[in-house]
Amino acid sequence: MRNIPMFVTENGAASLTLDQIPYRKAAYIQIRDSLNPKALLLECCEFCRAAGAEKVYASGNPVVEEYPLYTSVLLFSGNRRLLQETDFIAKSVTEEELDLWREIYNDRMKDVAGAAYMTMQMAQRYCKAGSGFTVINPDGELCGIGVVEKDTVSAVISLYKGMGADILSALCRYLPSERVLLEVSSSNVRAIRLYRRFGMECEGELSRLHEIFL
Repeated sequence: MRNIPMFVTENGAASLTLDQIPYRKAAYIQIRDSLNPKALLLECCEFCRAAGAEKVYASGNPVVEEYPLYTSVLLFSGNRRLLQETDFIAKSVTEEELDLWREIYNDRMKDVAGAAYMTMQMAQRYCKAGSGFTVINPDGELCGIGVVEKDTVSAVISLYKGMGADILSALCRYLPSERVLLEVSSSNVRAIRLYRRFGMECEGELSRLHEIFL
């Protein structure tokens, strides 16, 4: 199912993310411009429901704040020198590894609020951009995966308990400076605890998602 970058009605314009409907039964609305946002939100919701969405989330306009907060994306920052030293190694995921990489991502992120289901097309984009990583220990065993986009770590996934710090440190070697930026869902308590453990602080919210009940 395709997304609609610009859904336009007489009440305004919004972006609709529909590609998660087959996997999460969820659709996402971002209101772009509207003189009547309540009416636009209703139109967008009706369209998403008709497309098969069982849950609809929205952002982009104060009108959505009338509905319950589902989750927010937080930006944490810190210094790479404060991270735990590790002999784990992160390397760019290859085409041959993509099936397993995507399977791990979807399995570990399925309960994280707001996390998208990783389609093969999305995984291939990360692979082509060099943003998707696998992390191995000194024995060559796969211990985790992650996503590093430009100056930001947007996913840290450990396969084994107690290895999160090693996974994070290995991924952060790919950042262009000593400054560490991390994106995390406000509901991902375990990740937030890990980041705070190394002196990282929340700089603020990047976005908010509210669950729309109509």
